[in-house]
Amino acid sequence: MPELFEVIECRDGLFHFRLSGFLDEEAVAEHGAAISHAYQAAVDSFAGEPFIVLADLRRLRTLPKAGEDLVRALMRYGRTRNLFWSINISPSALTRAGLKDAAQMTDTARLRSVVETPAQALALLEEKRREMEGRQGAAAPLRQHLRQEVS
Repeated sequence: MPELFEVIECRDGLFHFRLSGFLDEEAVAEHGAAISHAYQAAVDSFAGEPFIVLADLRRLRTLPKAGEDLVRALMRYGRTRNLFWSINISPSALTRAGLKDAAQMTDTARLRSVVETPAQALALLEEKRREMEGRQGAAAPLRQHLRQEVS
């Protein structure tokens, strides 16, 4: 599973992960449960507090129906656990289209952005982090190493 799903960071209101490779029927059948378990454990670690997902999908090659179904289930789970915003980094137009379809079917389309570059993701992450902290009334500054992790 490490080649398909990797948690980069999960703390301070940020769940940063990477999806790689092909999420076809075979991959989902073999690794889908483990991916779901790891994703749910990370989301649950926020204990109902708002959080932002930063999904690095630059290494994800395709998102056929089985992969789209898995992503839809992950989005739905996050949405029911107080997801504040989801930022997806994907230079692939096909992957972005699949994500858009999955988001629209889970009512998360209004809680997500898809960007093409890490620089766009960082700018949006800082903006959404400020919004989330403003709503919480707490100040948890972004750590400098996030800039290095996403680049």
